Amino acid sequence: MLKTFGFRNSNAVRGSSSGQSAWQFGASNSNSFASSLSSVFPGGLSKVFSVVFTFSLTSKDFNAFQVEYNGRDYASFSFENGDLVINREGAKDLIRGDLLPELSDGNFHKIQVFFDELDVTVLVDCLQVGTLDLPTVQT
Repeated sequence: MLKTFGFRNSNAVRGSSSGQSAWQFGASNSNSFASSLSSVFPGGLSKVFSVVFTFSLTSKDFNAFQVEYNGRDYASFSFENGDLVINREGAKDLIRGDLLPELSDGNFHKIQVFFDELDVTVLVDCLQVGTLDLPTVQT
């Protein structure tokens, strides 16, 4: 899927190897997930999906993931003042930072966000940190 968004091994940063690539995201470079969703999801968006990635933070504020559909925020999550904020189809909730492990320590961490029809479940470093009542409103 990353190839669809223009990511190539030649853009990878230190830590990459054959079969594994790492990229740096942020204002300091031009990597972006801007692309047509119809090219990635030709059948439309799903009510049930998950996002899994590893990251290294040096700040308590970071826009981690966002999907826009028809010009609106369909699903996103970000770190704001150490809290993990989840947005789904216009509804928003958060997992307080004091319930999360220290994430802005410069080490790599794994985050898994599972969007199902009734709620959103979040795991950090393979431990469940919360389930939010954020049902889909899609029909």
